[in-house]
Formats: sequence, C-alpha cells, structure tokens
Amino acid sequence: MMELQNWIVALRVKFLTATLVPVAIGTAYASYLGDPISLPIAILAFLSIGAIQIGANLSNDYFDHLSGNDGKNNSGSLFSGGSRAIQNGLLTPKQVIHLAYGFYAAGLLIGVALSIVFSDPIIAILYLFGTMLAYYYCAPPIRLAYRGYAEAANFIAFGPVSTMISYRLQTLQFDMSIFLASLIPGLLLALVLVINEVPDYDADKAAKKRTLVVRIGKKKALKAFSGGLILSYCFLSGLAITGQITPYSLTALITLPLAFRIIRNSSVNYDNTQLLSSSNRDTILLHLLFGLILAGSLIIPKP
Repeated sequence: MMELQNWIVALRVKFLTATLVPVAIGTAYASYLGDPISLPIAILAFLSIGAIQIGANLSNDYFDHLSGNDGKNNSGSLFSGGSRAIQNGLLTPKQVIHLAYGFYAAGLLIGVALSIVFSDPIIAILYLFGTMLAYYYCAPPIRLAYRGYAEAANFIAFGPVSTMISYRLQTLQFDMSIFLASLIPGLLLALVLVINEVPDYDADKAAKKRTLVVRIGKKKALKAFSGGLILSYCFLSGLAITGQITPYSLTALITLPLAFRIIRNSSVNYDNTQLLSSSNRDTILLHLLFGLILAGSLIIPKP
C-alpha cells in the first residue's frame, strides 16, 4: 500500500485538470458546430493526453533532479518544486524515468492508433509534437524550461495542441474559431506555471533554469501574471462579441472575483510561500472553472 502511495505522489494525478480543460473545450466546440459527439473518443483523448502529461511530470522530476534544481529547492509547496518523490526517497531516479517512458509510450500509442483508425496523419503529428514539448521541457539537449521557453511550451501544449487534438478527433476538421478559443486555456495554464514558479525562484536561479520569474524578477513577473489574467477575460469577450464563439461563453465572467482575489493576494505575498499558496491553488481552480464554464456554454444550442 505504501509503495502505491509513493507512485501516486510521483504521478501528480490531481493536476490532470490541465488536460481535462482543453479536451472538454475541444469536444464541446465540436458539439457547438452541430457535429455528433463520441464520448468514448473524448475519454480516449483525455486518457492519452493525460498519460503524456503524467510522463512529463515524471521526466521533469527526473531531469530537475539531475540538474540539481529540485535538490536546491527548500521553499517548494504543494504547487511547486515537483513531486519531491526522488528527494524524499519515495522512488529512485531510475524508477521515475522508466515510469515516464511508459506513460509517454501509452499516450502516443493511443494517439497513433486513433490516427490510423481515422486515417488522419495530422492527429499523429499533433500527438508527436505535444509529446516532444512535454519531454524536452526539461530533457537535454533542448531543455526548454532552462532556455526560457517554459511558459510558451505550456501555453502551446495545453492550449492549441490539446484542444485541437480533442476537436479534430471528433470532426477531422480544422476551425479557426476553436483555434482562437484554445488560446484561453493555454494562457491560463501558462499563468498557473508562472505563479507556481515564484516559490521556486531561488532554486531555479541557482540551477540556471530561466523561467519568466528568474528572468525578470518576482514583482515584474506577477505584474505580467495579473495582466495575463485580465487579458484572458478581454480575449474571451472579444471572441464572443465578434461571434467567433457563443455569447453564452460570457458566463465565464462570473469567475472575475476569483481572479481579482488572486491578483490582490499575489501582489502582496509574493515573498511568502505559505501565504502565496492560496493564490497558487486559486489559479489552478480558476483555470478549471473558467475552462469548464466555457466548455459548458458551447454545449448550449446556438441562440
């Protein structure tokens, strides 16, 4: 039982909301356009992309361990600093990376199988590209997170790539409106990453991991973070007003008080990991609520 708990800690399953949101939006948008929805296909999309996300969680822990990044981190929280499974002796580095490869393989296998079933190579290309972003996030020689591309990689992977995979699996089509809508979950997930980087500032700087927070400092990064939150709502409003997506999507504006609470707390407590943790949690919650409300609005028949 204890060994199973160790594996669960390393997998960080509770953060699979990062995958759930874009899959829900992509699937719901297919319904919005009048296409019949296959629930089994949506579930396979979630399981396959989720497996790749778990693979990334594990491989990032492994390569951050090799770089000394996580070992230097004495201020991590539930929302930053990795799973700590290696540092706390729950699993060996070898176990972690082997498990990562297993999840990557499972996610890719499902993706390629779906691509073959639907005779659509673009699906396989999207899965392969997403897996490369996930693996080379920390893995050499590319090491995206160490070269200043962490936020961009998350934005692309959990925005356009994951959303377009789930949409294309339902429709075998491309639509510019869903591409534009996919930028919202991508931006919100990138913002989750930014606020989770704040407690890791010292460790990331020591390991030469060039996150946004390391590059411009905590105060400026959180100003950019706050601007990004407001931009998410402005962009959603613009899409709804111009008819790119349903006006019912404006229901997501009910999450604005949560966004303002996050901005308020993070601007004051950026140097206090314990007090900032509520904003880390709330930003994850905001991503989930905003995304699911947007997905739900797309299921409602067009006015």
